[in-house]
Amino acid sequence: MDVTQKAMTADDLARDAPIPGLADRVRGWGYESGVQRVFTGNTPQFSNVISRALRFGSAAGARAYVTLLDTRVADYYGTGSKVAPLRSRGRAGYLIDAASCGCHRETPIYIAAVSHGPVVTWLYATGRGSTPQALRALLAHAP
Repeated sequence: MDVTQKAMTADDLARDAPIPGLADRVRGWGYESGVQRVFTGNTPQFSNVISRALRFGSAAGARAYVTLLDTRVADYYGTGSKVAPLRSRGRAGYLIDAASCGCHRETPIYIAAVSHGPVVTWLYATGRGSTPQALRALLAHAP
């Protein structure tokens, strides 16, 4: 897969969902910095993977961000999105099955968001072979 990388600001994170004042909330949780890597191409499982490593000033700030993804999942990924608890390598958070758009060529979209200490690991994956198990396996290798 081809990869591109960029730094993530609180304003970038706020573009993920139409939540008023989101950038200020993220900054209020002590957001310090982040990096996003976008992988594109075709593998048997994935056609697009986005990986983010986000650093907050405290574990509480990181947990607050991950909890927001759970409590406002419809704002992020649409009404009907499903959320389940997730643990990986000592990190805790959620696995999200994004709501279906209902189109006949749709591919599944799964998102994992976990934190440990002040770091959030966030993964987005889509592709014909994308499954929760495949995303968990990918998450096990993510920083």
